[in-house]
Amino acid sequence: MNDLSLLLPVLSFLAGVIVLRAIAAVTGGITFDSWGAAFATVLIASAVGFASAYLKVHFALHSPVDTVTSVIFTDGLVQLAVNFVSLVIAGAVLSGVHLHGALGLTFAALALTVVNVAMAYLPLVMPEM
Repeated sequence: MNDLSLLLPVLSFLAGVIVLRAIAAVTGGITFDSWGAAFATVLIASAVGFASAYLKVHFALHSPVDTVTSVIFTDGLVQLAVNFVSLVIAGAVLSGVHLHGALGLTFAALALTVVNVAMAYLPLVMPEM
């Protein structure tokens, strides 16, 4: 196990917070009252993501997949749906998170998905140290 695998969860979490704050600044479709609200949102998204991964592993039918690209695409679509739902949940339960329409929410979910999928597949493309 290399040092990068120990840092990936932390890097993914921090990248998620920064990306969500950037999306909030650009679109205005999702806003955060503080950095703490953004951290809590990513924490909720992570918890929902782990729960969905647990359910997928234990209850989903496993079908063979042909290529790495189709695995990334499938995982990306599932992660997009999970992130969308988790952002809606965060907006509903956290007082510092405000949703202002579907466009900003969709961009935020898409950006968070890109971060999640990139961090998940980063060890596969990194050279061995």
